[in-house]
Amino acid sequence: MSVLRTPVLFAVCLAITLAASRPSDAAPITGSLDVGGVNVVMTGIDLSVDTIISGSDMLTIGAAGDLAGVGGVPDGTNFGPLVLDTTNLLGSFTFSNADYGSFVATSAAIGTQNANLLTLAFLGIFTPGPLLGLDATPVRLDVVVELLGGEPGSAVDMTLVLSPQQPGVPEPTTLGLLAIGGLALARRRHVARR
Repeated sequence: MSVLRTPVLFAVCLAITLAASRPSDAAPITGSLDVGGVNVVMTGIDLSVDTIISGSDMLTIGAAGDLAGVGGVPDGTNFGPLVLDTTNLLGSFTFSNADYGSFVATSAAIGTQNANLLTLAFLGIFTPGPLLGLDATPVRLDVVVELLGGEPGSAVDMTLVLSPQQPGVPEPTTLGLLAIGGLALARRRHVARR
């Protein structure tokens, strides 16, 4: 009977390894998307105390990786109006386009905030629209707002950079090897108890 167990155990381990290491059908995003705010204004002239920043549109100004080139997001694509409330970052910020996708923030933090500069970091999920053919991907959205001039009517420059976050999940082959190692240890322990 023990002669039969070894080949069966080997066959089970081989099957687990092959099943776990098959290529995934998922197509997460690789690359980045740069977006600029249009007609960006704020309630005053000091980014350290102003809480509302708004703009008429958010237009793409560059892309890399899966989001660039043919089949990617063209420059000038509008991702909607911009409203950013620094006292309610998750509740106030939206980023979407019916054809190219939307971003939903799960967390947000203010990095730098002084009179002329505000940096924000959002973590969340970017769900590509039907024209991209990619899967929803965890991403980081970095926002930089800069006051140029420091007086009423001064230009406000705003850029957003969307880039994928690599989750800390082991690849399937690693999980398969761990399963084989665990089975081998269990087998050794079982044989030692006899």
